[in-house]
Formats: sequence, C-alpha cells, structure tokens
Amino acid sequence: MLPNFRLVATGLGALAACAQALNMTNFTIDEVGCGTPSLSLEQWTHSEEILAQGKNTTKRQEAQRHRIPVHITVLAKNSTVNGGNIHDSQIQQVLDQVNKFYSYGFYLDTSVDTIHRHTRPDLFHPESGKFTGDFYDIQRQYHRGEGDYASLNIIFLFRLGDSYKVETVTQQLPNGGTWTSTSSSSGGVMGRSTIPSAEIWKYSNALDLEKSDGMVVSSAIIPDIAYKGYGGSLATFAHEFGHWVGLLHTDHSDLKDTWGNKVLCDPNNDGMKDTPTHMLDDNLKRTMQSCPERGTVNTCQHLDSRSDPIYNLMVSMKFGCEVDGLTNDQILRTLDVYREFRMPYKQKMQQQGRWVQPQGQQPQGQQPQEKETQEKEPQEKETQEKETQEKETQEKETQDQQPQNEQGDWRQQEIARLQSKSDKAWDKFHREQANHRQQVKQTGQRSLDDCFNQVDQEHQRRGKSISESMRKKYNQLQADRDGVRKWLERYRQQPQYRQWAEEEWNRQENDFAARRQGYRQEERGRWQGLERDSRQNQQSCRRWAQEEEARGVRELEKWEKESVKILQDNDSRAQQYINSL
Repeated sequence: MLPNFRLVATGLGALAACAQALNMTNFTIDEVGCGTPSLSLEQWTHSEEILAQGKNTTKRQEAQRHRIPVHITVLAKNSTVNGGNIHDSQIQQVLDQVNKFYSYGFYLDTSVDTIHRHTRPDLFHPESGKFTGDFYDIQRQYHRGEGDYASLNIIFLFRLGDSYKVETVTQQLPNGGTWTSTSSSSGGVMGRSTIPSAEIWKYSNALDLEKSDGMVVSSAIIPDIAYKGYGGSLATFAHEFGHWVGLLHTDHSDLKDTWGNKVLCDPNNDGMKDTPTHMLDDNLKRTMQSCPERGTVNTCQHLDSRSDPIYNLMVSMKFGCEVDGLTNDQILRTLDVYREFRMPYKQKMQQQGRWVQPQGQQPQGQQPQEKETQEKEPQEKETQEKETQEKETQEKETQDQQPQNEQGDWRQQEIARLQSKSDKAWDKFHREQANHRQQVKQTGQRSLDDCFNQVDQEHQRRGKSISESMRKKYNQLQADRDGVRKWLERYRQQPQYRQWAEEEWNRQENDFAARRQGYRQEERGRWQGLERDSRQNQQSCRRWAQEEEARGVRELEKWEKESVKILQDNDSRAQQYINSL
C-alpha cells in the first residue's frame, strides 16, 4: 500500500534563446500507492491476543534468520523488457530490498523454483496498460509452493494500478532557437500484499486463504522500466513485504467521529509503541514534497509530543525522499507474526487432516524468452543516428572551412573569439534564467504554505474554542441533571410524593434530552461552519498564491525580454563586424 508522491520536471535549453514564461502546470504531482487492505478491528484484536500468548510461552530467538522460499511469476504485456518481461538481474535488484531492510531476521531463498514467465496481454487494459484482473484470482491461478503459508509468492505485473505520463513541449524563441520543457507524472497503485491473520488453520476456507496469499507488484517499480530516466520505487517491494509479515501503516486509523467521518489522528495507529501518533493530510503532503528534516513535523501534537516518523518504511505514502528502516517494535512484530501465524500452518493443517499436496499447474499464456540485452527503443536509435550524422556534418564543414592563408586564419580566429564570447553571455543568461524560474516557483509555494499554515492555526484555535465551549455546556447540563435527581430523590423517599417525583423526573429527563440534542446540533453546526470557513480560506490562499506567482512570472518575462534584446543586439553588432572583415 505504498503511495508515492513524485515531482518531476526537466528543461532542456537549446541554442541562445529566451524561454517562455514559467508554466507551473508543467510541474505535476501525483500519488502512487499500494492496494493492500488492512485488517479489521476484530482481526487485529485477535492477532494481538495470539501474539501475547506466544510471547508468554515461546522464547524469541532473535539471532535466527528465517528462510523464506520464494516463487516468482512474471506476467508481461509482451516479450520486451519495457513490456514487463523483466530480466532476472532486475528481479534480483528488487529482492535485494529485503536484505536491505529485513536482514535482521529474514532472507529470501529463490533456489527452490525457477522464474515462471507468461505473456498475458489480455490481463492489461489496451490503452492505459493497467491490470484489469482480480488480485486474489491471479494469486490463486499462479500460486506455487508447498502450501505452507510460510512461502512467498511474488507476481510481477506489467502494470498494477499505476500509470505514467511524459509530455515534451518545444517552443520557438525570438532569435530562432528553441526551448524544450519536459514534464512527467505518475499515479495509482504500485503494489499489493496480503496481511497474515492469526490461526487461519481454524477457518473453513483456510486452503483458499493460503492459495490467495502473496504479493503483486508492478514491474515499473524498477528504474527505467516505465520510461527512460524514471527512478522507479524499489522501496515499494520492501513496504509490501512489511505487510506480508504483519505490519500496518504507521499512520493507520480505525477511528471515526460522531458523524462517521474518519479521524486521522488515531493514538493506536499501527499498534507499535515506538511509532509516534501521526497522520498524512493534504498539508503534510505538500510539505513532504521538499523532504523536510527529521524531527521537524508533528501532526498530532495534541496526542503525542514526539515528531512524526515521516521516513519510516511503513508510512502509507512516499514522496521520493530517503526511506528509513523499521523501529524496534516493528522488527519484533515481524518476527513474532512470521513465527506464530505463518510457520505453524502446514503442521496444524496436517494434524487436522486438511492439508492437500499442491498439484503442478500448466502455465497459461505464451512464455517469452528472457532477453539478456534490452532492445533499444526506436526513439533512442533515431536520436543516436541523428547525433552521428550531425557529428559527421560538423567534421566535414570543419575540413571545408580550413583557411587557405594567414589572413583567413586570423579571420577564423576572430570569428571563434566572438562566438565564444557570445556563447558565454548566452550561457550566463540561461543560468540566471533557470535560477529566476526556480525562485518564482519557490516563492509561489512558500506563499501558499505560509497561508495554509495561518489557516491551520486559525482552524485549531477555533476548534479548541468550540470544544471548550461545548464541554462547558455538556458539563453544566450534567450538573443540572444531577441536581434535579438529588432534589427529587428526597421526595421519592416519601410515599405520598413518590408518584409525583417519578412523573417530574420523566418530564425533566425529556427536557435534558432535548437540551442535549440541541447542543449536539449546535456543535455539529459550529464544526461544519468551521470546516466551510477553512475550505474558503484555503481557496483564498490558492488565489493569492496564484497572484503572487503571476506577478513573479510577469517580472521574469520583463527581465527575459530585456536581456534577450541586449544579447541579440550584441550578436548583431558582432555579425556586422565579421561581415566587414
């Protein structure tokens, strides 16, 4: 369930030219995640009870590393690497993530089985390429192993729910040159895994649960697979493996408020004591794009004074920043879960006479041969051929333009000197231009962040005021009710007033209930009003930030226009001088 925010934008400047004003829409941010479903509250509670029993009866052997047999299936769209038929070496690059983060207690044994490869274009959408099948069905169909719940089945799909888009825009510049801007975006689900449940051998559908157990990941988590230059997301595999050995998201929440809305700040979160309470809201997502320093974020400070574990491996979203490992409690839980939930399965099923020897299955779809050398994309070949032709042309022109006498040598030297001077001036302009663009972008983002922070502070202040005000009203209501009850209790002790006291109490209770209902409606209305005001204020922040950005863009355009005119005038004078030689 690993989401991943990516901000990717590159600009390629051509020969001496001025770019168009900065277009902020070229810088795209998309959420990439995983689809691992969480345990229900009942499943989690039962799991905790079983683990507690295991800790009392079994001594943890922390030095032991569990050997996990691995069965790998590759389901490609076509026979090429970029079509999902990834190399063995690329698969090993993914598996190495377990050694990176889980070497304290686990290692993957791939020697038990060969990699099974199938070409299944029918599994993927013809346009988007996304997986169109069912997670559990595909796991059952390609499941292999000894039916022991302790082996890991991994399926590499061409794509899961992830998508990628690259756009290149080339614009003509005043002096005849060009400016090329490339933007890319990614989004969707990159991985999904099953989370083990306690004592599944007691379930009537235990065999089906075991056969649908495992992990599915997109081949695009490997660098350069989605498109050339894409860095991939190898940590996705380590994140999904964390789910497979029992870990939840550190920002997991099961809480809901009175009206059924999800409460983001859940004190329990993933159930680990050493992962501070935290959440991921829209404001934090914006903050995380700049990869803030550790210890600088605390989203649930009213519940936990510790800073957020923003770079923990099991945070539900990743933002292209460096990823930390696991906490001590997370490490211990993975060992406990594997030992108590996964390892006993086969023996328990055999004792019940329910274990079934797995049968070999016929592979479905065409099996492509792995290509050790990835074929170059047509575009890459075309680029290389073009570069070769340009190089040959330049060499030929150099030979044709060799001066025939000393005067020609001097003229060529003078042209080269002026050309070098012009090139340096234009290079300086492009560097300053890039810096100005970055400043415009950063200024707009800072303005938006500062405004959002003010909105958040006002939201917290008003929210605190609402809570305190309503708490006083509820407390006063309870005090009034207690006072009436004590007052009527004296009359209940006297037979002649008992019936009246009961009737009066019922009447008073109805009044108290009506007041309580009125308070609830008032509280709901005040909170709804606060949320409405906050949304409106955030919209105002966006408009204000856009105005600030537009002002910066106008200033940038003015500077670019003036600078280009100066440079073009200098080039024109230099050309006139050369013509006079």
